[in-house]
Amino acid sequence: SLVSLVRRKKVAIVTLTRQEKRNALSTALIKELHDVALALHGDRSIHTVVLNGGDKFFSAGADLKDTLFSEEVSFEDKWEYTRIGGEMISAWEKIPQITVAAIEGFAVGGGLTLALACDFRVAGRSAFLYVPEVDLGSNYGWNTVPRLVSHIGPSRTKRLIMMAERISVVEAAGWGLIDTIADDGHAIAEASHMAEIIAQKPRMATQITKRAVNAVANVLNEIGSHGDMEQALACLAERADNARRL
Repeated sequence: SLVSLVRRKKVAIVTLTRQEKRNALSTALIKELHDVALALHGDRSIHTVVLNGGDKFFSAGADLKDTLFSEEVSFEDKWEYTRIGGEMISAWEKIPQITVAAIEGFAVGGGLTLALACDFRVAGRSAFLYVPEVDLGSNYGWNTVPRLVSHIGPSRTKRLIMMAERISVVEAAGWGLIDTIADDGHAIAEASHMAEIIAQKPRMATQITKRAVNAVANVLNEIGSHGDMEQALACLAERADNARRL
């Protein structure tokens, strides 16, 4: 298993356990994360969820050795990779429980997208956020662009993606991407504390609030990112053409 799920009364602790690959999002890990989100969706005993990657890092993003980046893989297989990634993120965003992402070390590319699908983000003081997609010749997919615009506005969204800079947690908090800064090594504990507090609130009231806020904040997300799978495939095609010319 690449994902651990531990229930602590009303709180579920979900941990990415692909440590040897820095929790890079392989097809197998994406599918497990999707399955866990679906399992939690119908679990009324769980009120809040802490999603984390362990005490060293959150996720290194897309697994560059996976099928999406192989020239031998068919168009249909590449389409499938982009599809299941977007569906996994959507499943995490739509679970009724209140979710808190705990980030140590870094959240890169698709790893940041996964954290953005949660309701709150807690990060260790030395952690950073990083979107390398443009430098890899790709767009930033999985419906992430409208989420970022909603959080930080169009200018900072363009900067984060186009510049491919490492953004410190302190700066990210100023932008509104990080809700709480914890001491290094304490992000999971701080996120769990937040989850415990919310878990003691009336479940229906917190979940209705989440649903109402997300309905307003995310109303244009599907339209705004409708073509990002096609954009990803176009970028991959250009990358392959450039490689053949070298």
